[in-house]
Amino acid sequence: MLGQKQKRKATEEVEEIEEVDEELEDAEEDEEEEEEENDNEEKANEDDEEDEEEEEEEKVVVKKTVKRKPNKKQKEEAKNEEEEEEEEEEKVVAKKIIQKKTNKKQKEEEKTEIKNVQEKKELLIQKYTKLASKKNSFGKGSSWHTLKFNVLKECTAAQYYVVEMEFSNDEEGEQLNIWLKASHIHDVLKCLADDDPDTLPLFNGFEDVIRNAHLGELRVKPYGENVCRANKKNGYTYKDFINYYLIPKEKGAFKATVEKFKNTMVKLLNSDHFFSLMTVYQNERTNNGGQPGKVLRDGDSDVWQQLKKENNSELKYMDALSAKFTDDIIIVILHKLFGEDSIMAKYQKFGWVNRESGPFAKSKKN
Repeated sequence: MLGQKQKRKATEEVEEIEEVDEELEDAEEDEEEEEEENDNEEKANEDDEEDEEEEEEEKVVVKKTVKRKPNKKQKEEAKNEEEEEEEEEEKVVAKKIIQKKTNKKQKEEEKTEIKNVQEKKELLIQKYTKLASKKNSFGKGSSWHTLKFNVLKECTAAQYYVVEMEFSNDEEGEQLNIWLKASHIHDVLKCLADDDPDTLPLFNGFEDVIRNAHLGELRVKPYGENVCRANKKNGYTYKDFINYYLIPKEKGAFKATVEKFKNTMVKLLNSDHFFSLMTVYQNERTNNGGQPGKVLRDGDSDVWQQLKKENNSELKYMDALSAKFTDDIIIVILHKLFGEDSIMAKYQKFGWVNRESGPFAKSKKN
């Protein structure tokens, strides 16, 4: 009985094993079928993709074929277009070349025209400059002032050359400039000579003459009565003064020396040193010099424009000191020239053209 049980049990185990095997076989078959289906699907997809790629390649080939093989008409049109483009480019280049040549020619013509105009102007300026030089009053109204030097004629017995200087116009009576006074010139030049060694070269050896310069009353009329020219304003009398200088004869020959002195003074009065110190001088005066101070501080004012004008100076000779000076000043100057002999008739004539009008007409030495 025990043996049957064991046999039955063994049989059951065998059956169970067989069932498990069958299930495993079924599972394997299902997997194989599933894999086969997947493979089929993938293959189908690959076939579709290959078909699409083949279609695209066919299209590209067709396009290339079309491009590579244009028809005769297309070829002619393309050729015509290229020729037209080349022709247009040639026209553009040619136009640029022509324009460049035209511009160059125009510029040369303009330069030539400008040059011709300038040359004509220069010739006219030269022509009219010569013409104007023969007319003393041309372009110079009553307001125009000239730096004038009046020199006493030479006397061998005199110890000095006498030079009177004024900045006046050409009106009758030669009115002095109302802004640039003789006293202003005197003070500024003396300060430069005394206190600024850097300016000594400008004095050209005449610094001592400038240091010892003098002011004199201006005679109302040349060789006329002994009256000082003056103006009255608000109850005050304002006398006109002039600068005068005594140049030692040791400085050289008469005419060469007075000419050298004139040129030196012109340069001095045109110098930046003189203008700058004059500006300071006016600032130091009461009320900054008033209206004259304002004018003299302006480098563009008529005073400076006229004073610095080229060739705006002249030199003349006086027969006697009474052409410019009043009697008191004449006496002082004659004494400087001739010492105690100044009252002698032969020397008095250098003071007054008509010695009878002089203060020593009845002197025993006359």
